[in-house]
Amino acid sequence: MVGLVALALFLIFVSVAVHAVVLARMMVHLIDSAHLRVFNVFRAHALMLFLVFTALLASHLFQSTLWGVAYYLVGGFDDLATSLYFSLSSYTTVGYSDAVLPVHLRMLGPLEAATGVLMFGWSTGYIFALATRMMTSEAAHKR
Repeated sequence: MVGLVALALFLIFVSVAVHAVVLARMMVHLIDSAHLRVFNVFRAHALMLFLVFTALLASHLFQSTLWGVAYYLVGGFDDLATSLYFSLSSYTTVGYSDAVLPVHLRMLGPLEAATGVLMFGWSTGYIFALATRMMTSEAAHKR
């Protein structure tokens, strides 16, 4: 049980760290971006939002993959594909019941789901902040 809790805490820590690095790197590149100061900003904003969504999706998929590999390595599933499928289902809180962890590992699924909810919430907050900044920048240029 202690080992399972340690594994869960490690995976949560790695998920948060990966997400924090992705968000911080995007913030460094986007917040003071010259694209936010150009006169015609629609295309620049559309491109930036596309890149942000792509980076965030890649971050979420990477985090889900880490959990899936962990499930496979601790014997949660016999094959990596099922482990990855279960992980993505848990991380996104879809929760299909066609793949179920063994009883002794079942605590990991809900912990991954909680981590996924928090990471998606964090991403949503980031996107909202960026979109607000874009709209403020665009309104300032129109004056």
